[in-house]
Amino acid sequence: MNQTRTIRLPIHIVKELNVYLRTARELSHKLDHEPSAEEIAEQLDKPVDDVSRMLRLNERITSVDTPAGWRFRESAAGHPGR
Repeated sequence: MNQTRTIRLPIHIVKELNVYLRTARELSHKLDHEPSAEEIAEQLDKPVDDVSRMLRLNERITSVDTPAGWRFRESAAGHPGR
């Protein structure tokens, strides 16, 4: 599996995370809202703490060196601050 993460995760963790994310997508379609960790845990018959911990691994990390709001200052032409 190709990973484009700042911090690489072991493959068995990535596979388990994908199960949770797939279940979250399926529940999202069924429930018409983003499912909570509790709803995902209930669907998979897993402890809520485990599901929450795994879902946190999927969060993107933003560099502290990236200026705040840099994306919003770009114009349609892609020039920062213009």
